[in-house]
Parts: sequence; C-alpha cells; structure tokens
Amino acid sequence: MVKTHVVRVGSITGDLTFMPSTLTAVAGDMVQFQFAPKNHTVTQSTFDQPCAPASLNSNITGIYSGFMPVAADASMTATWTVRVNDTKPIWLYCSQGKHCQGGMVMVINPYVLPLQNDKKLRANTNTLATDQQQMHPAHSRPTKPSQPKHLSTFQAVAAQ
Repeated sequence: MVKTHVVRVGSITGDLTFMPSTLTAVAGDMVQFQFAPKNHTVTQSTFDQPCAPASLNSNITGIYSGFMPVAADASMTATWTVRVNDTKPIWLYCSQGKHCQGGMVMVINPYVLPLQNDKKLRANTNTLATDQQQMHPAHSRPTKPSQPKHLSTFQAVAAQ
C-alpha cells in the first residue's frame, strides 16, 4: 500500500525548518512537500555538501522543486510531490538565501543511526554557514524547475 508522507517546508512563524527533518519511506511511497509562506525550495544535496546541489558533487541529477513563493495570506497550500524509488538516503535543503546555513535541511531514509546522521548533517551545515556561500541549482543549471533525465531516488509526480 502506498503511503504519503507530508513534510512542511518552512513555517507560518518564519522558522527555517523541514518538519519532520527526518523520515523513513519505502520504494513506492510518496512525499508531499507543503510550502509555508515566503519562498522556499526542496533541493537534493549530498551528506558531505548539504548546501550545494547534488549535481555539483556527484553524478546524481537530483531533485529540485524550484522556488515556491507563498504569500502570508495565501488561502491554499503550495505542494510538490515526489515518489520514492528506493531506500537510499536522500539529503535535502532549501536553496533560498542562507536558509540552509540557518539549518533548513532534512534527510529521507537516513542511515541506521538517524540521530548521529542528523547531528553530523547539522554540523556540516553549521561549518558551511561560515565557510561557503550557499548554492542553488541555478548555479549549475537553469533556475526553472525541470524533470531531470534520470532521478536517482525520486520521481516527480503531478501536483495534487
């Protein structure tokens, strides 16, 4: 049976967060990202470079929602849904401004010890906050969201 996991991207109070920041999904499950007001993205990264698109540091094309601007008084929730193709870890961040360095990161299917992974990911993110400029996929490909030729772990599906 296909399960849909819901992840809140940002918050109505302006917190830079994915909620939950860690989840476990099986192949075939769906992950629906629900965007809070302001302007956020869901961008795939790597464990070692959590604030850079996966495509810059690996052979993974990665996923990218594009920027999802939501007005504070919006009556509808912007969503973007992907299908999980396997159980490999998927590292994600928001590529808006300094959101990633502010802690806006998450993982789907963490390794066996999710708490240690979360601490390490956040430590990597904190290091990058002082060492590197955050990047979004526009630095390596067009800013327009697109369907990659292949997806390592996700398959984008039509919006709900």
